[in-house]
Amino acid sequence: KDIPQRYRFRVLSGPTGSGKTLLLRDMMTRQWQCLDLEGLGKHRGSVLGDVEGGQPSQKQFESLLCEELRGMDPSKPVWVESESHVVGNLHVPQPLFEEMRKAPRFELVVPFEERVRYTLSTYDELGARTEELVGLLGMLEKIRGKAKVAEWVEMAREMRGEELVTDLLITHYDPSYARSQKSHMVKFNPPTRTVKLAGVAPQQLESGWYAHVDEEGSIDTPP
Repeated sequence: KDIPQRYRFRVLSGPTGSGKTLLLRDMMTRQWQCLDLEGLGKHRGSVLGDVEGGQPSQKQFESLLCEELRGMDPSKPVWVESESHVVGNLHVPQPLFEEMRKAPRFELVVPFEERVRYTLSTYDELGARTEELVGLLGMLEKIRGKAKVAEWVEMAREMRGEELVTDLLITHYDPSYARSQKSHMVKFNPPTRTVKLAGVAPQQLESGWYAHVDEEGSIDTPP
């Protein structure tokens, strides 16, 4: 239970499609210390986030988290993607979640059209599994109502992917994110820095993120 308290966390935040997971995994290739909750939990953190093969059990998930953290250097920060307390059907252990909630946050700001493009590419394989996508969309009926979900289902079945993603972001994901962030800031008010990215292509990450933010989380000149 006390393992997370040994580390200094840095949290990547931003709405759906801002490239948090992509950036986190790119940081890992550069030997930055990163804890990939979605990777360990085999889920992409949203209603469309199922990964083929299913999720580990809660006990396996917690064991994987402990193993990852024990292999890290406490003298260096640990970067993690902002998550709710659940990753699919799994719960982020409370001690870790508490450390994440008060850690410095780096809010990624990406143009809306780039977020649509990235989300489309991320969930592209669902286009080939239409009925599975329809089933996932159905889980939103209680939140967004049958009429709205019926619109999304029609878009999915007619392969209108860009229109579907655009409406999902505007109608569901962005309002949900805004509410959760407002609540988080009121309760915890962590230090927050905004980092503007033109997009999430490699050269855009290089110029928008790595040119301004170092592994420690220091920002020289706000981009």
